[in-house]
Amino acid sequence: MVLEHREAVRRGRLPVGTGTAVAVATVGVLPAFLVGALAPELGSDLGLGPSALGLAVSACFLAQSLTSRPVGRLVDGHGPRVAARVALVVAAAVAAALALAPAGWVLAVMLAVGGIANGGAQLSATAGLAGNATVAFQATAFGLKEAAKPTATLVCGLAVPVVAAAGSWRLAFAACAVAALLVLPLTRRLQAPADPADDGGAPAPAMAAPALFLLALGSLLGALVAMPLGTFLVAALAEAGVTPAVAGLYVTTGSACAIAARVATGLLADRHGGDLGWVVAMLVAGAGGFAIMSAGGSAAIGLGAIVAFGGAWGWTGLFNFAVARRSPGAVAATAGTMLSGAALGSAIGPLLFGLLVERSSYATGWLACAVLALCAAAAILVARQLSPAT
Repeated sequence: MVLEHREAVRRGRLPVGTGTAVAVATVGVLPAFLVGALAPELGSDLGLGPSALGLAVSACFLAQSLTSRPVGRLVDGHGPRVAARVALVVAAAVAAALALAPAGWVLAVMLAVGGIANGGAQLSATAGLAGNATVAFQATAFGLKEAAKPTATLVCGLAVPVVAAAGSWRLAFAACAVAALLVLPLTRRLQAPADPADDGGAPAPAMAAPALFLLALGSLLGALVAMPLGTFLVAALAEAGVTPAVAGLYVTTGSACAIAARVATGLLADRHGGDLGWVVAMLVAGAGGFAIMSAGGSAAIGLGAIVAFGGAWGWTGLFNFAVARRSPGAVAATAGTMLSGAALGSAIGPLLFGLLVERSSYATGWLACAVLALCAAAAILVARQLSPAT
């Protein structure tokens, strides 16, 4: 099968609907990221402090964590096109409601609903890319789809000066609602993944429960250590005496490394074969980056952050590709389990890291991230042995 895939890569193109999947994934996650990017203006207008805003964003990820697996089953049952359309309509409604939000409680409720919609958007994009195991550049397509998240972070960063010039953070959410509706017609290009049983073959075996649990645990731990990197890097650099302009450069460079890593690992996997072993190696590299950061000092924090961004943020595309190969009959449901773990890690990671830093130091926090990244790598390594690729 690997030889067939490599031959398809040599003569093929990206799977149909790759651009649509990337657009759906990006639009789905924008509302939550915009809240973080526009926190000063939004918080001042609605009378919300940092803790209240943090809880509102956590509500988004917690709702996504609780609903991703059942949403995944719905995506498998109704197909990625229908699921993507529903997710985009809900995302547009959420963004519009956020643009009109009169109080903080509306923000929290809408972000929770937006978390459910984002789960549907991510899972429909994943299912739409899954296809057959021999589709050309499939791993690259998964990398591009996962690159949508750090790309959304960059888009939100660019929105800050635009919003400042326009004088209203509400316009950014209104634009987000329009973007979701503009992507809606493109969903016709999403294709449901093929099931071997459809061609008269035996149904694809379900992934063993221990492997599924370990992969979800790895996803949770990986997200748990990745989120503090984006949330607290600027503050850590500021404490080390770095100016805001230079700190922003480090964040931009790190995000670019994460984007490049997600796409590059997909290209390499398509050309030479790639599986969960590569994910383990990337998490180990990310742990090394966090260890460098724990040494302290502006140079160590900046250099280590770039390495950590590439490893601890760059593995998700290849991870989802490998998981999809192991569950061809239930791609979205299995991906939903992984997303539940990742969303839970995203929700609790910044909170736990912040508490640890308050009681100790940033160095201790980064060192803890290094240890947890190694734990994530170990869980995925054991799962790889329990569930070989098909």
